[in-house]
Amino acid sequence: MAAAAVCAGFQNKYWQMHRALFSRAAENKQRSISELADEIGLDTIEFATCIKRDAARRVIEEDMASAASFDLKVTPAFALGQVDETGRVVIQRFIIGAQSFETL
Repeated sequence: MAAAAVCAGFQNKYWQMHRALFSRAAENKQRSISELADEIGLDTIEFATCIKRDAARRVIEEDMASAASFDLKVTPAFALGQVDETGRVVIQRFIIGAQSFETL
């Protein structure tokens, strides 16, 4: 499922796929990931190619390595930081666990 969201993100539809995946799970529907890709308007050939290649897996592995480097073992975790001069986010602190809007 993570690869599907990443590949959808390459087509600027990460959150649409995220919602579709979780909606499918909540509704206990048996729609395939390729059906979801079609439903949210992805280029399904590009999407299928992405799923088969290593690009999505590399993004996921980088995210997992980043979490491990901060010793994150639970979700949710909220990262607080700043954007540096190269445009990358520099994480300065984490808030672990579900928090109220007021706390955030």
